[in-house]
Amino acid sequence: MRLISIALIFLGITFQGLSQIKGIIRPTDLDLAQRDTSRYDSLEKVKLIGKYTETGIKLKWAPVSFEYWERYNQHGYTLERFWYDSLGAGSKKFELLTSENIKPWSLKKLELYLNKPDYDEYVAIVGQAVYGKTDASKFQSWTDPIDEKENRYVYALLSTEFSKDAADAAGLYFEDKDVRANRTYQYRLIAHALKPNQQDTVYLYINTYEKDTIPQPFISTSKIEDGYLIIGWNRQMHKRYFSGYYIERSSDGKNFKRMNKKPYVNPETENLTLGSELITWKDTSTVNYMQYQYRIIGITSFAELSKPSAAVTLMTTDKTPPAQPTNIRTRHLGAKRVEISWEHDGNEPDLAGFMIGRSRNANAGFENISGDQPIRKTRRAFIDENCDDNSTNFYIVAAVDTAGNAAASLISYAAILDSIPPSKPEGLTGTIDTAGIVTLSWAYGKEQDIKGYLIHTSNDVHHIFTCITGDAIQDTFWKDTITLRTLTKEIFYKIQAVDLMGNISEFSEPLKLLKPDIVPPVKPVIHDFLVEIG
Repeated sequence: MRLISIALIFLGITFQGLSQIKGIIRPTDLDLAQRDTSRYDSLEKVKLIGKYTETGIKLKWAPVSFEYWERYNQHGYTLERFWYDSLGAGSKKFELLTSENIKPWSLKKLELYLNKPDYDEYVAIVGQAVYGKTDASKFQSWTDPIDEKENRYVYALLSTEFSKDAADAAGLYFEDKDVRANRTYQYRLIAHALKPNQQDTVYLYINTYEKDTIPQPFISTSKIEDGYLIIGWNRQMHKRYFSGYYIERSSDGKNFKRMNKKPYVNPETENLTLGSELITWKDTSTVNYMQYQYRIIGITSFAELSKPSAAVTLMTTDKTPPAQPTNIRTRHLGAKRVEISWEHDGNEPDLAGFMIGRSRNANAGFENISGDQPIRKTRRAFIDENCDDNSTNFYIVAAVDTAGNAAASLISYAAILDSIPPSKPEGLTGTIDTAGIVTLSWAYGKEQDIKGYLIHTSNDVHHIFTCITGDAIQDTFWKDTITLRTLTKEIFYKIQAVDLMGNISEFSEPLKLLKPDIVPPVKPVIHDFLVEIG
């Protein structure tokens, strides 16, 4: 049967994003009854919406679950109308608008429709959902039959969102063309079932003082990446009016081409690119540095198209850096010259060249020493003519492309061959207090590569001085503690400067400090005495 084969083709590809939906979409998820342009009466089993247009009042409804959908498909709906105006005139009772209950099209009517060359594919989907046979042999779980019915229900309702004929074929649509301006119409929809408690009655008021209009959507945000971009628009604001969208793109701002053949549905899921508050579209077919204009067209629940949104102009850029330079080597050539060499395959067509960075700190502070423009991409060596021979020198090499993206190498340390010691320290002074605390200070050397100072002491300027600091101290201040209860009255200090390469300076001039005399004289002893009588 042609109906079944056609519908099966479209069931798998009709709605973008449908496979991402966790759970089943229901009328509340589609917001069939939450449009500003559609006044509605929200009850338990059926939702009813409507709008006043140029051709009359359009009415559409949907059961809230597949159970009610199946039940009401069998027994149909009755639609009645009551009206009144501001002058007090009106109908005396509800009038029946159809001679028979409204039901899905018969299988024969569907087949006749689908034999037309310009048939609507969404009608085929409705036909498959209503009349398609179930292959029970493929069920693997007791929930599979329920899921299969849920899916039929979802596809049928989605099809009615994007096609008036599909809504009519599903028995969920009616257009009242016999209406007049400046009236209020009350519609009563009765959903029939065998049991009275399974029936439902829904009321809807619509006035004809002003025709409903379709708002214009607008793109509110975008995200630019390398080779693709994303546009987004507010979900809460737009879902009140639209069920799906067409996205259009232009490269000249005038001729727009539709990017999606089927309406784009972007359901709320847990994994959205720009957050659940936005509906998003991702374009991966862009060419970097080429400007594109984007606009969207909203599709209402009555399958009407809005005016296109204002266009936004976007351009993707290259954000992918070249390959990282490897095998960085440094060699001190003497004086302030250091050669830096590296390896790089150079296969990227947009490789612009290389830049060299130098720092005294391996973790930060690298400065470009190779010039404002990258050095040629064919070079694999560079000579630093002004390295800091009094400090440490760390180097990195960065590969740079034409877009300014850079990939830095690992850090390489340049060992500077330095055999020249610092100059002799000067300005050594000190004091000793009565507690034996020695305080020393001196002037910091003029060399930038001074690592610290060694302090030596002796009780005699002609004796060997002993180092009392162990390692070099990184300060120009030192405290020592000595004993004052000795026979020596003096103590001497010398210091030496040590640079980063371990070179040690000459001794400073010795500093002589006098120890405070806190030892009392020896107690006198009487050896003899004489008494004279005068």
